[in-house]
Amino acid sequence: MSRVGTFDALRHLHFRRYWFGLAVTNLGWWIQMFALGWLMVEIAEREGDVTRAPFYIGLMGLARAVPAFALSLIGGAIADRLERRRIMIRASLAGTSLMTILALAVVTGHASVPVVLAVTLLLSVTAAFDGPARQSMMPRLIPPSDLVSAVGLQNMAVHGTAIVGPALGGLLILSLGVGGLLFLTAASYAPMVWLLSTLPVMPPVADAGTRSILRSVADGIVHVVHDPVLRWLFITHGVVALLSRPYLHLLPAFVATELRLGAPELSLLLTFTGVGAVSASLALASLGRFPRRGLIWTVASVATALLTTLFAKQTSFAPVVVVSLLLGFITLVFMGLSSTIIQTTTPPHLLGRVMSMMTLTVMGVTPVGQLVIGSLGSAYGLGSVLFLGGIVTVAVTLLAAVRGRAIRGLGPPAEAPV
Repeated sequence: MSRVGTFDALRHLHFRRYWFGLAVTNLGWWIQMFALGWLMVEIAEREGDVTRAPFYIGLMGLARAVPAFALSLIGGAIADRLERRRIMIRASLAGTSLMTILALAVVTGHASVPVVLAVTLLLSVTAAFDGPARQSMMPRLIPPSDLVSAVGLQNMAVHGTAIVGPALGGLLILSLGVGGLLFLTAASYAPMVWLLSTLPVMPPVADAGTRSILRSVADGIVHVVHDPVLRWLFITHGVVALLSRPYLHLLPAFVATELRLGAPELSLLLTFTGVGAVSASLALASLGRFPRRGLIWTVASVATALLTTLFAKQTSFAPVVVVSLLLGFITLVFMGLSSTIIQTTTPPHLLGRVMSMMTLTVMGVTPVGQLVIGSLGSAYGLGSVLFLGGIVTVAVTLLAAVRGRAIRGLGPPAEAPV
């Protein structure tokens, strides 16, 4: 097994710029996640029934899911045929505009469930194009030898900011309120817009525009279906996204209804989840090659499901903090290895389309799970529904562990095409 430095990808100027902008934007995203979740709790309390909060947060999932299902795969095809920097810049500009509008609605007293859902839906539209372009641009910024380091550092920027974002949100909400937090989120897009403009032009892959959009999308789907590694990866990822990953988005409702605590405890819980995630990011970024990385990925998928069931049964704060730390760690191992496996086994001309399917699971399947679990949680108890979803996920991940021989036996990235 060869080892490379955790931060080796930062030797490359363009990746450093991209990484810094990503870190700032994701800090804003975690503050936004905290603020929007608690905004729905506040609206439910204002209406006199806090048990509506899981359902309202579930509706946010529906608003995120519709554009994701409709546009993510098309976004992947477009990422393979257009200049990717411009896609990301326009998405960032749209994001700052939408968050400013919502912040104004909050501070003027016009925020309501329909307003929040409308802004969430439009943000999801922009993310459907931004996600595939962002995730497929990595091989354009660094050589293949530093790809694992880059993916680990990218995950660190995304999940490491989860340590600071919720904690910062929990502190600032006392003085700024939800509206002030959303203004901060709007401002966090600006560094990414400027830094993206300094990156080199990233022209589309050769012959990307010679086929129709729908045929291009179909080519990506057919490749995944027939590839024995990617097929089981996406089956497992889809189930985890549907039944396990929604716990993170439903944390505001879980804290309010199951633990009967407030915003400070929510921010602390999200922070410990981020601590686990950034620890996993450092571990992933430190290895140039993973011996039996397919086996590690398989174990991580099963462990994610098991920890979700354990999380769902918690009723007091101290144990749930420990479980959140562990769940944040193992989930990031699972997701980080998924990303590196896709990027090192997918042909370059299909990468945008295949990564768009990963975007679809995160932005489309997870919000559907958020809606289903949140709606059922309002009626039957959020903890009970999360536990049942975790049990089903355990069963599917164990089946994938047995049947997915190709992915289970996957070796170091150097053995796969890049």
